[in-house]
Amino acid sequence: MQEAPKAEKDRTERWFERQIRRAAFEWKHQQADWRRIAEFILEWEEAHSESADGLVALVQKGQSKKAEGRPPSGLNKWLERLANEMGMQVSNLWRFRKAAMSARKIWTRYEMNGPMDIPEHARPESIELVEKITRAAPSEVAEEVSERLYRNQITRAELRDIWQKIRHVVADETRRRPFADRYNKLPARDQIRRAQLFEELCFEALRRDLAESENPVLGAKGECFSDKRINELIVDIVAITQDELGNALYHGVEVKTSLAKDRLASVTKISKDFDFTWIALPEDIDHFKCIPENVGIIQYVDGRLKLIRGAIRNPTPDLEIISRVLIPSILK
Repeated sequence: MQEAPKAEKDRTERWFERQIRRAAFEWKHQQADWRRIAEFILEWEEAHSESADGLVALVQKGQSKKAEGRPPSGLNKWLERLANEMGMQVSNLWRFRKAAMSARKIWTRYEMNGPMDIPEHARPESIELVEKITRAAPSEVAEEVSERLYRNQITRAELRDIWQKIRHVVADETRRRPFADRYNKLPARDQIRRAQLFEELCFEALRRDLAESENPVLGAKGECFSDKRINELIVDIVAITQDELGNALYHGVEVKTSLAKDRLASVTKISKDFDFTWIALPEDIDHFKCIPENVGIIQYVDGRLKLIRGAIRNPTPDLEIISRVLIPSILK
């Protein structure tokens, strides 16, 4: 592909910047859900995949064919910009993209021309779970599960249970490594994929810990949910436990594979909303001075979560945010 003239490149850069501001504005003002953001991402991906002439035409006409396959390497810098504008981890944006592409695989009987054709109730995690199930389950089971999700007749908890029962098939029969092994074998430079896998590891470990452990790391048994939106932020994991009087306690858990300064901004923001705020880390991180004192620390070690430091309770959680935003998103 020949290099586009500088004027065309500058024009394209400005187009991407406008698109980022537009997407972030719609998200922050709740005018766009994850499907709309995924649509933006696929349009940008198509733009990166075009030739110089095609790219200019795309910018001029605002058209897209919705890309498939491996994303172009230059796309990540725009997603990092968008993630910064939206106040979330870039790994969440890659998850939106993956879910949008997976939807076309699991719902072949329906017309899926783009992310906005995905049912509004279907969440990225649920779509990913169904896609995993279809790779391991008999065809009739896979079809039933995908159909039930399309019709909103199955919960994420049910999907997780199904996946837990059959995930060994993926590892044994198709020789795909389990999440933990895949995470450990990923090169350190592959930060995005490592972050995605590590978040899955932590979520599954916390879910088991809250349900089965006699001494849960969060202090009591309960439930947890992944990728819950709090205004402009998406919290990696939200957990609900109870105090000794039976009152609900809300925990925000941010999963990090690095303690770089820019990675801690979301932890500070959510600490104002929840009763307790936690950070989940890999076991190879052993320096915690940069983590605020009120934030609890847990580490993923050999398939389980280990309590390093307890969280200090927030005396003034944002009850309005919890009741108006968080609880409705959990009940969806």
